[in-house]
Amino acid sequence: MRAWLLLSLALIGCGRIGFDPLDGVGPGGLPRVAVIAGGNSTCSIIDGTVRCWGDAREGQLGDGARTPHNRPERLAVLDGSISLALGDYHGCAVRPDRKVWCWGQNSHGQLGDPGDARSAPTTTVALPAPALQVAVGDYHTCAVLETGDVYCWGKNYGGQIGYGPVLPENKEPTRSLIDDVVEIAAGGWTTCARKTDGGVWCWGENNNGQLGRGTETSGEGTPMQVAGVTATEISVGAGAACALEAGHFRCWGNYYLLGNETVTENKLPQLPSALDGLVDLRVGGSSACASTDDGRVYCWGSDEFGQIGDGGAWASTSEPHMVTRRGLDHVSVGAAHACALDGEQVACWGHGAHGQLGDGRDLGGTAQPVMGLGAGINEVAVGGAFACAKSDTALWCWGADDNGQLADGGGDPRPLPIQVPTAGVLQGLTTGARHACTWTAAGASTCWGANFAGQLGTGNTDYVAGTVSPLASVTYMAAGEQFTCAQTAGALACWGANDDGQLGDGTHTARPLPGPLVPPVTAGGLIRIAAGSSHVCAFDNGTTWCWGRNGNGELGVGDAIGRSMPVTQSIGPVLYDVSAGYSHSCGLAGTGQPYCWGANYSGQLGLDNSYDVPTALAIPDLDRIEVGAATSCGIESASGKTVCWGESPYGQLGDGSWEPRAEQKPVTGLPTMSRLSVGEGSACAVNLAGEVWCWGNNDRGQLGRGTMTSADTPVLVTP
Repeated sequence: MRAWLLLSLALIGCGRIGFDPLDGVGPGGLPRVAVIAGGNSTCSIIDGTVRCWGDAREGQLGDGARTPHNRPERLAVLDGSISLALGDYHGCAVRPDRKVWCWGQNSHGQLGDPGDARSAPTTTVALPAPALQVAVGDYHTCAVLETGDVYCWGKNYGGQIGYGPVLPENKEPTRSLIDDVVEIAAGGWTTCARKTDGGVWCWGENNNGQLGRGTETSGEGTPMQVAGVTATEISVGAGAACALEAGHFRCWGNYYLLGNETVTENKLPQLPSALDGLVDLRVGGSSACASTDDGRVYCWGSDEFGQIGDGGAWASTSEPHMVTRRGLDHVSVGAAHACALDGEQVACWGHGAHGQLGDGRDLGGTAQPVMGLGAGINEVAVGGAFACAKSDTALWCWGADDNGQLADGGGDPRPLPIQVPTAGVLQGLTTGARHACTWTAAGASTCWGANFAGQLGTGNTDYVAGTVSPLASVTYMAAGEQFTCAQTAGALACWGANDDGQLGDGTHTARPLPGPLVPPVTAGGLIRIAAGSSHVCAFDNGTTWCWGRNGNGELGVGDAIGRSMPVTQSIGPVLYDVSAGYSHSCGLAGTGQPYCWGANYSGQLGLDNSYDVPTALAIPDLDRIEVGAATSCGIESASGKTVCWGESPYGQLGDGSWEPRAEQKPVTGLPTMSRLSVGEGSACAVNLAGEVWCWGNNDRGQLGRGTMTSADTPVLVTP
């Protein structure tokens, strides 16, 4: 890894706050909406309310805690701040009374006094006049006063205090040798200021030419003007500085942050960028971003954690790449993550291991902005190595795409959800091993994914890059490993592979078009169809019918003989809910009592032995039961807990264990869920708030967490 990737730099980038008009608020006024990304933490200001999240090990979130927060937490003492800046390990703000409050680490006096570190803001910074803006570097802080003077304090090994001498530190605020300043920016050991005439002046560390003087030196304690630059905004980052000039950016210093692949001389400002229409600019620890006046954000530099935000392969670049989400503004960049505003929401991308993305996850990185799947998510379905979730009007899928499972023709696995085009009010969702289907309230069906056995119902086995509509008048669908069944107004139709008689038509002949089952099963009374690997069970007005493969007793009829036509389960209780896995099945009696039958080599029946007829489990009543390849899960009626049992080579039991077991144990940390689904090596659940949580195998991104790292406890799915 290059040394520049290891630099951990505090972002400042708060120059707009309290200076330029923000959402109609003038200079020095209360910013209505803002986002500030620090080293490994983030804060937002919405209508004056301050919330912060991310790393807190040095108290840098200011709420008194020293444990990371992966969701925003209110910091009421800073409400109404007109400027707020975060570094790696400390932060400062200008409160409405124009006093500077600081918190966090104080190893070099960066909090403005010689006292100890503190995890809550205090007003101990003594300044001779009211402050307008504050900026934070690695271990130093600067403020612009109403007089136009600049005062700095903290570490001064590089001369970043700007009062002439290059000394270890100044723990008390010291006046810098510059005046008439309207904006200050600090990063690492370097500081820059913008004067009223637009001139840019820099001082401090210069090891990458970030002072823009045409030289590389160990540090300069006296501010000097950067020749030829007239800026409307400035930002300082990891050994680089940038200026916004007439809608273009100009940078100098660290090659990787200059936004230009053809740079031969880094120590002087580059020519204005080809990219124009820019209104906001920020340089961070390893990347830089700029936003346009029409809602586009462009980033460049390191992409080690997806901080470029373009949704592609994580590849560093010196050229600006557009972030996938549109409609963003007021971008801010931290050490290895970035955030921007989407209306009054905050979208973040990049490194998230300290919770700095604010979406409830602690993850290695994500290459797209994270927000919510959208309102109203009410069902989730897990396939072989992918998963999908739906609301009444929207459908999202993520994970493997080698067989078109994401319906966009991409082919590469996607670790974050993408939206699948749909029309109409979505009634239901089902996934097979490599294909999926949904249907609307009006009965229109849509399928996509693998078709090598004709499971899409197109009449052939050709690959389909998008979606198809195999059948009309559908009221329910179930997708198996390589086949599909659908209930219509007058018949139960199945199509696709039929090696084990899973189409239920009395043959073993594959069929790429929907065809009806032979009697005695009729569609009129069916309440639910469950399709496993190569067998099907359906509940028909008090009777459970099963057909297909039965080598392990998964049909529950008392033997291990396969059936190519439906057969009634005559032994055991009346089941109103059934779910089918690879070689086992489970269902619920009317009381909620769970029953399972079939193979039990990993404890997936929740029993001590295998059984070829439905057998009761000694656990509390369940509201839902779902089974996957060799794992089973249910939602307890009384407690609302999600419990799982069976195999767990990928952690799909969700409680941190990786060994198979028959004992039912709660999934760790899940709120009360309303629906769940279990696949080959992963599981997902959705609650009434529309949050989707997944756990288990993630080698194709099927957990929707933005990485390919598996999780043995639930993680929140967020695109």
